[in-house]
Amino acid sequence: MKDFTQRILKYIHIVENMNIRSSKVLQGLFAGLHRSPYLGFSADFEDHRQYNPGDNIKLINWPLWGRTEKLFIKRFKEDTNTTVHIMVDSTLSMDYGKEVNNKHQMAKELAVLLYLLFTRQNDRVVLSSFSDNFDFVFSASGRKEHNFFIDTVSGLNPRGTSTFYSCMEEFQKKVKRRSIVILISDLIFSPDDLKKGLGILTHSGHDIIALQLLTAEELGIIPLTPGFYFDPEHRTKKSFSKGEDLQKRSLEWQQTVEKSCIDMMVKRIMISTASDPLEVLLKLSAGAANGVS
Repeated sequence: MKDFTQRILKYIHIVENMNIRSSKVLQGLFAGLHRSPYLGFSADFEDHRQYNPGDNIKLINWPLWGRTEKLFIKRFKEDTNTTVHIMVDSTLSMDYGKEVNNKHQMAKELAVLLYLLFTRQNDRVVLSSFSDNFDFVFSASGRKEHNFFIDTVSGLNPRGTSTFYSCMEEFQKKVKRRSIVILISDLIFSPDDLKKGLGILTHSGHDIIALQLLTAEELGIIPLTPGFYFDPEHRTKKSFSKGEDLQKRSLEWQQTVEKSCIDMMVKRIMISTASDPLEVLLKLSAGAANGVS
């Protein structure tokens, strides 16, 4: 846990200068960075916030810039916050890769960094984990609880298998408001299960981002030699020879996942566990083509 915390701390000061905004109309209760469904109900000036690259320059308070030589954005009451649901896949297939390149380990690091990013925006963050069942493991109370969140994430461990559809069904029964949903997973589910699970989220109006974590071997970056490979989720050993290439099957699976995400209008970002978690946040920050605009 100490090593986990130390890795997270080095990113905090960078996260403080990022933001993520939703392109959809979301429901929130407090001032934030997202468009409110109550636009026109009250468009009174509320306050200022510091300008970030990608912000609408029409909202810059130029007289204030003339006095302070700093750029600030006018914020109105139609701006709102939202609830961000960070879902961590804790099935045994995520327990693949060694040390810092372990999929589940990186999923936890990304969850913490996203929490820090969204709470800075005054958004409410709810953390959940799914495998055999769906569990809400952290619910925002309206104040920043960094240490408690880090401790909670650190305690997550891979376990069991998953019926993705049933877990998303359980989530939807409990969550009625439209939200930002960030799914951190290798997305190794049956094609039908994956598509039906994503469909539940899409049809409920959530703004969905799927961060698909894969190892360099699964992505085909590092070649695999023929032999036996352990399937952690089903606890079996599978033999792959020249006639049955593991990487070829992985690439074929990626095409299936890509089609499901396109059909369900899900933003999908593929991530190698060998990459720096900070690079992932840069893709999601304001102005990034793959993020929430």
